[in-house]
Amino acid sequence: MQLYPSALADVFKRDATQDIEGAKKAMITSLQQSYAQIFGKNIINYSCEIDGLGEGDNFTTITVFDIESCAVFNSGDNVWTITFIPMTVEIAQDRIDSTKTSQNIIRALASDAQLQSTAVMNIILPEGAQIINGIEFENKIRYENRGGGSYQQSTSRVGTINGQATVVLTSESLLLASPEITITPAELASANPGLQIRYTGVPPPPGPDYLLYIGVGVTAVAVLAAIILVKRRGGGLPKTPSDKGWAF
Repeated sequence: MQLYPSALADVFKRDATQDIEGAKKAMITSLQQSYAQIFGKNIINYSCEIDGLGEGDNFTTITVFDIESCAVFNSGDNVWTITFIPMTVEIAQDRIDSTKTSQNIIRALASDAQLQSTAVMNIILPEGAQIINGIEFENKIRYENRGGGSYQQSTSRVGTINGQATVVLTSESLLLASPEITITPAELASANPGLQIRYTGVPPPPGPDYLLYIGVGVTAVAVLAAIILVKRRGGGLPKTPSDKGWAF
């Protein structure tokens, strides 16, 4: 995560300066909760670094982690599968509540503020992996109209990092301080039906005991999140014709 110099960045800098280890722990805890909702799994082997605490610096956090037992091997067709579980109405309600809390925070800084954010997740597969459903991720766009001018747009593509097959998921959003978002839990849940990454080219697990940890070598790394706080409305991200779900 990176926050450009702003009133919001100053809040994060103040909290981190007062308790740097506490700030790191809070970041890890947030990720643990988020990825438990996305994959239904735990994150492990994690580390977090915080930088940019000086005046005029970009407040920056870099977190690297693995997801435990993220990939499941099917011996019937020799295919590994990584599953993003569908969002439930209960999880959607938590997301909405969290977003409204964020609105309250930025509204306290400036009544006409807006929060623009970009997050990129690289799902790096093991060496030799070949994605067999890559067409499902090529230049796909998902748009969520959250109401009141706030929205989130997500895209996906297939690429490589250090020669390893990678699914790149990018999310761009605009959150206005007001009015409050109006999207319902049911609408948000239906816009996030889940997805699967299926790949071959990786040997099967060596034995039953290994099934307790069959995701080894599959790393999901949050590589970039840039958040900008500005005081004037307008502009924003391009929209798609679809107001929810994947637009093909």
